[in-house]
Amino acid sequence: MPLGWPLIMQNITSSQNVLRYYGDAADIGLVATYEANDKNKVELRLNRYTEDLVRDVKHSDSDLEPQQHFKRTADRNTANLQWSSRAGKSDWTVETNYSRIKENDVALINYTGRSAYEGSNELRYIDNIDHRQLDIRVNANTQVNKKSFAKLWC
Repeated sequence: MPLGWPLIMQNITSSQNVLRYYGDAADIGLVATYEANDKNKVELRLNRYTEDLVRDVKHSDSDLEPQQHFKRTADRNTANLQWSSRAGKSDWTVETNYSRIKENDVALINYTGRSAYEGSNELRYIDNIDHRQLDIRVNANTQVNKKSFAKLWC
């Protein structure tokens, strides 16, 4: 047996095996509506989501199978601005959506278990995402007569 074997096995087996990520996740949002009159309305929605999650996995007590450490941090911001209006037999909506996602995933393996005295992690995987999206939607409806209805959207 290698020197320090009971200590290494104690550190490996005392780690927490989990099926899912655990950690902190927070979500906060704001919704505001303004009705200028009975025919015009503006809506604003803002949302922010953050997470800082980890997952540790060790499938057996074997020294040959490494302990796996997964870490994920993410920030998601979304904004929505919508204007709805009505005039006579027509109504329309103009909507703008913006979102940004920043996500970082890291996977490490470790053959010696957790130790406060040495760094023995081996990097296995990195994934960094920085995605932005903007879209604008226009929707218009008109009642031509009692039997006909026209719709336009972009």
